[in-house]
This record gives sequence, structure tokens and C-alpha cells, in this order.
Amino acid sequence: MKTFDENHPYALASLMLFAYLFSIAVRYIWIDMFADVEDFYWAGQMMINTNDGYLFAEGARDILAGSVDPRNLSTAVQFPAIVTAIFAWVLPLSFETVILYLPALLGSLVVVPIILIGRALGQTLAGFVAALLASIAWSYYNRTMMGYFDTDMLNIFFPTLLLWTLIKALQTRNVNYLLVMALDIVAYRLWYPQSYALEFAFFALVLGYILLFARRDTFMVKVVAMMLLAMMGMETWMRIVLVLGAFWVLRQERYDRYVYGVLGIAILLFMAFGGLDPIWFRLKLYVFRDAVQAVGSGGMQFYFYDVSQTISEAGQIPFETFADRISGHVATFFLSLVGYALLAYHYRVMLLALPLLGLGFMAYGWFPQWVSGGGLRFTIYAVVPMALGMGYLIMYLATLVGNSIEEARMRMGVRYVLALGATVAILYPNIAHVYDYKVPTVMTTKEVEVLDTLHSIAKREDYTLAWWDYGFPIRYYADVETLVDGGIHDGRNNYPVALALTQPQAIGAKIARIAVEKNYWIPQANMPWYWLPDFMRQYAFATSTQMIEMLGMDETVPLPVPTRGIYLYLPFRMHSIYRVVESFAAIEATTGKSQPLSMMQMLSYQDLPDRLQLGNNFYFSKRDGKLYQNGRPIPLKTFYRVAYNQQGQLMRQQQLLDFKANLNLVLLPSYGKVLLLDDKALASTYVQLFFFENADPRYYEAVITTPMAKIFKLKI
Repeated sequence: MKTFDENHPYALASLMLFAYLFSIAVRYIWIDMFADVEDFYWAGQMMINTNDGYLFAEGARDILAGSVDPRNLSTAVQFPAIVTAIFAWVLPLSFETVILYLPALLGSLVVVPIILIGRALGQTLAGFVAALLASIAWSYYNRTMMGYFDTDMLNIFFPTLLLWTLIKALQTRNVNYLLVMALDIVAYRLWYPQSYALEFAFFALVLGYILLFARRDTFMVKVVAMMLLAMMGMETWMRIVLVLGAFWVLRQERYDRYVYGVLGIAILLFMAFGGLDPIWFRLKLYVFRDAVQAVGSGGMQFYFYDVSQTISEAGQIPFETFADRISGHVATFFLSLVGYALLAYHYRVMLLALPLLGLGFMAYGWFPQWVSGGGLRFTIYAVVPMALGMGYLIMYLATLVGNSIEEARMRMGVRYVLALGATVAILYPNIAHVYDYKVPTVMTTKEVEVLDTLHSIAKREDYTLAWWDYGFPIRYYADVETLVDGGIHDGRNNYPVALALTQPQAIGAKIARIAVEKNYWIPQANMPWYWLPDFMRQYAFATSTQMIEMLGMDETVPLPVPTRGIYLYLPFRMHSIYRVVESFAAIEATTGKSQPLSMMQMLSYQDLPDRLQLGNNFYFSKRDGKLYQNGRPIPLKTFYRVAYNQQGQLMRQQQLLDFKANLNLVLLPSYGKVLLLDDKALASTYVQLFFFENADPRYYEAVITTPMAKIFKLKI
């Protein structure tokens, strides 16, 4: 006797609701873990935990404030910001609350198309198990957790919905599903413009099937034509009009003789409006990477450090990490792979999931000697097909065992008990990961207080220079312009900012003024005009090294007339990425030859009677003023002690130990740290302004100085 009809509409809705609430409940663990951390709050709510989230938060905020300015970099015209603004306007919640919880509310929607796929295959419970697993798998959870306010909220929902529409279209041969498919593609591109490559992979798979097996299948030609019209690089409204027009024609059988004409028009428009260019751009960024980026500008060739070398998401990952991020455990990964193969064998239509699986598997460098792995960010795409494989394998084996029992009630009971036990087993490592994944908020309260104060001082057209990691939060909280951020951070744009932060103040200040005043947008090229060729040609600098040297020595080099204020934002945490920042400046831009990096290392210490015991087998002897590593003496040039007194004033002391040495030690009692650095790093703008507050009065003046972040204003 059947005790549970998994395909009943109420049962289907109940399974979807349970999976959705389960996904949200697991995501609430992060909120519960950090609810009592006061330094994670601003404006009465916890802050978000991804830098990129501030990009769309800025756009939504500007929409709600009615202050959309097409001249700045606000995303107010982009769909994620518009959707967020609508939620914030409709819901009786603060804006900060909306951007904190929206990732979980939208990200959990992925369970709906997963269960629908299961039902389409007659495997609703397998889809349900897959939905539970996929919704909290490592990589999917990490990028849709509470506070991870980014396009990933719906980046897997849309292609999973696309997979379902394709499955239903091929099963039913109902042209209505083609309209849903096409509109899903349009919405996906509107939400995430980089979706083009994945859309094309789905298209190529369908096209390949037609060329091999169904050249005369009119319905399959309709599928391809609708996909092409939805994918092309036209404006959104134009694609919607084309899709609706094509649907009106293709849904009427009397027009079937024109289907190849529609396909031909679609192909011509597709090639005329974009073609394969966007796909090659994404592959260059994440797969076929070079360490140095060559840029031709103004008749000159320049070389810059490629940012993908410093983005952890785009770096090589070990296989265990690759498997864990997709399925939660290596064993689950291999079982999921077996399950997907079995699912595709029994339901050939599931081969349509290969684009998702292939893109996800690009994360691992299978042949690193030829092609780099795409890195962490790609694993999320394989989560859904692998989860469907795991769900199917569990229900297949549970049914197989259950069917060996003659009594009907016992058979169903064994089936459900086995499925429940296996489901709990595969979910456990993923839930354990949620508890272990203690990611902090992007900014701390003290850092935001500094930016909020800057907001009250600076004008909106003023610039704040900081490393690109902090660009979006600066624009959101201080409402000022930046040169680099999480979207604009290629080598050529990072170059002047890196110089401004890591060179001495005389050089960094001039570079800052030149880069800001000569930074303006070229609409035709959709990029900023680049200042370096013009500046070098104007003053006959043969190399970038010569330019830097002259800026440091010659005070007569004319600088642009100041038209806006320029501020430096210097957070304490930047010390941990200082050498990464410097790597973008330590290059001869005219040849691409790398230059030596300075030495900077932050260490904890223990203050003993005769020594400062440091990490990494270092200690500083108070008796002879030398640094020792593994008992071997290392000469120190200068010993500094820099600390805040009870009134909050920064007090500096220094002792010259060996003027011939090149290594310095800075004791920072207020931070419980010691800074080891060479003369080059010691002379940098970042070190001199943040740690010593030693501003050269010719170039900078202090505006805000706190232990966690400091603001200095350019005076030239």
C-alpha cells in the first residue's frame, strides 16, 4: 500500500518548503555564532561579509536616495541593485537588514528547480535529497550564506532553472517551455552578465546533439533558435522583443516551414552582436593566465603584474579541497560521480547538466602544464549535478534494498529509513563545515567609524586611495570616488595605487595627484583613459624607473592642477598584504621585468626580562640589541618603540644600533606585535603614515588617526 505519494502537488510543495526552510536555518548558524561580537555591527545590524556586496549595496542605496549619478561608478542601473532596492522599499526592514539576509532568502531558492528536475525524471525524493545537499554544500553555502551579498545569490538558481526547462521541453516537446527557457537566459544575463559562457555551453551541447542525431527535428531547431536569440549581445529589451516575436511564430505549426529562416536570422544576429568574444575574455582571466599583463596604449607598450596571480579564488587548489567544496567530503564526491553516471545512463536527458559539471570541474588544474585550474570560484557550478547524482544513488540503492522485502509496509519503511540515514550521513560534513567556517564581516565597527567620519568631511567627487580590497566599502560608507576596487583592479589600474602606498611620500603623493587628475572615463572604450603614456612622453622619461626616480628627486616636475581632494585610507590590516600590494609596483612597466620586493613581517612577541621572544624562532636580545634566529645573530639598524599612551597619543622612540645594517625592528605594544622590515619598507608611505604618523608636511596632513585605520589628505 502506498503510504506517501511523492508526486502529489501538496507533497511536492511540502518538500520544497522543507528544503527551503532547512537551507535558511543552516545559514542562520553564522548569525548565531557572531551575534554577540559588537565589532561586527553598524547601524544596529550585523555587517555583510563579502567585499563585492558593497558594490551592489551602493547602487541600491543610491536608488533609494534618488542620487544616481551616471558619472560615478555606482551600480544603480544594474539589476542586482535594482532588485535589492525593491526589497528594501517594500519590506519594513532597515537597508542593512535586507542586504544581510537577502543572500540566504534568494540563494535557498535553488532547491525549487532541483526538486522540479527530480519530479521531471519521476524521482521526486531523489531531487529532494539533492536539494538538501546542494543547498548547504561547501562552495554553495560559502557564496550564499547570510551576509554574502553578491550575484551568487541567484547565479546557480538561473542555470538550474534553465536545465529544468530544457528537460521539460525535450520531454514534452511543448514550445511553451522554450519561452520560459529564453526568458530565464535573458534574466540570467541581466542578473550576471558573465553568464554568457555557461549559456553558450548549454547551447553548444544542444547544437551538437542536433548535428549528430536530429538534423531534421524541427522542434530541436526551435530550441536552438530561441537560445541564440536570448543569448545575443543586444540590449535586454531588444532580446525580449525578439524572443516574444520568435515565440509567436514558432508556437504556430503552420509557420514550421520558416523555422530554419528564424534560425539563420538568429545566427547572424548572434555573430553580429558579440559572438564568442565574452567567453574568451573570461577564459583569459581565470584559465589561460599570464603572470604579467601587457597593455598597449598611446603607441607605447606597458607591462603590469596580473591581478589573477593574487586572487585566491583563481588560484590552484588541491584535489581534496576541490572535492570537499563540491560535495562536502571526498567519499561523497566519488559516490556523487557514480550516481550522476548512473542517473545519466537511466535518463539520457541529464547529459544536459554536463555544462554545469564541466564548468565546476574546471576549478581543478587537471593539466596544469597546459591549462591552469579556474580556482575556488568554479566549484559552485558542479554542486547541483553532483547533488542530483548523490540523491539518485541514495534512492536507487534504498529502493533496491527495499524491493528485496516482500511485505509492502516493511518495504517502504526500509526504503525511507535507509534513505534518511544516508541523507544524514552526507549532510553531516557540510553542516560541520558551516560551524567551522567562521568568516568575519568585511569591515569592523572601528573601521567603518573612520569612513563615516570621512563621509562628513570629504565631497562626493573627492578621491580616496586605498588598495582595491577596500574600494567598495569605501565608496559605500564614505560616498567618495576610488581609483581601484573589486571590479577595477587590473595591473595597470593597481600600478599607481601601489606606487602611492609603497613608495616614499615624495613619490607617492605626486603619483596620487597625477593618477587622480588624469583619470576620466572613455565611454566608447568603456574604460578609464590611461595617464602613464602621456605623462612619460611629455617629460621624455625612457622608463618607469626613471620617472619614479625623477619624481622623488625633482620638485620642479609640473603636476596637474588640483581639482578635487585626495585622501589615503590606511587600515592596520593592510600590513598582511603589503608585499602583494608592492608586487604591482615592483615592475619596470616598459619591459615587464620584476624588481626585488622589500622585506616586511609582522610577528607576535612575548616580553621576557632579557629578550623579546618572537615567532619563527626569532628573538631580540635586550642585552646586545641584536636579532637572533636559531641562535644566529642578525644585525639590526634601528630599534623603534611606537605605542599609544593613555590619552590616545602616539609616542615614538628609536635607538640606532648599527647604521650599516638594513633591517629594522618596530615594537608595537598597543597591538601586541613586532614589525620586522628593511629600509625600503620602512620608508614607504604606508609604514610612515600608519605606524609612525610621520607625515611629510609638504605632502600630507593627518585627518583621522585611530589604531585600526587612518586617513591622510594630500596637500599638493
